Amino acid sequence: MRTIGIEGDEVVIEFTQWDKIWAFSSGLRIPLNQVRSVYTTPRSNKDRTKRLPGTYWPNKLMAGTFLLVEGKELRNFRKAPVLVKLELTDHKFRSVVVEVGHPEATAEKLDIAAREARASGA
Repeated sequence: MRTIGIEGDEVVIEFTQWDKIWAFSSGLRIPLNQVRSVYTTPRSNKDRTKRLPGTYWPNKLMAGTFLLVEGKELRNFRKAPVLVKLELTDHKFRSVVVEVGHPEATAEKLDIAAREARASGA
């Protein structure tokens, strides 16, 4: 299972060993002041993107960098019906979409931390 947490002034996303292989990424560290918003989003099997380094098996797995009209997005999820999405600013990714164990609680915790970081100018 992927994990998302807060260490100091950063959001830390850690991938499992297999996720690292599928996504061509070891995870991500994002400064909280670059997180514009965090929310849950339903999983969609309709993919209208270009896959850069990554893996996509319809209805099974989506992991890696995907190119959207708005910019690059890092994705890492399997079969979860609800995912956590982080919208970013001033970062190489426009957004990050991941599967975690408790998406609603995780999204709420991260969104509050990001709003506090932006308010304090951290």
